[in-house]
Amino acid sequence: MSKNKNYQPIACATYDQYEIWAMHQTLLHFQLKEREVKAVIKTLVVEKKVEYAVLDNGEKVRLDEIVKVVEVL
Repeated sequence: MSKNKNYQPIACATYDQYEIWAMHQTLLHFQLKEREVKAVIKTLVVEKKVEYAVLDNGEKVRLDEIVKVVEVL
């Protein structure tokens, strides 16, 4: 989780899609800038003007660090 750079807000439509995946407890494969993660989004939170996805594995991922998300079928 990168904390030392300015947050770049994401598109509202993208945020809405994250909310839908969280509601449906969809298993996702996240391609982040520096790694990959498979998890379910538990909730979305804002801390100090930075948006995060809180994952079911306990991790918190900055939304602007996500490069690509694919549903795991």
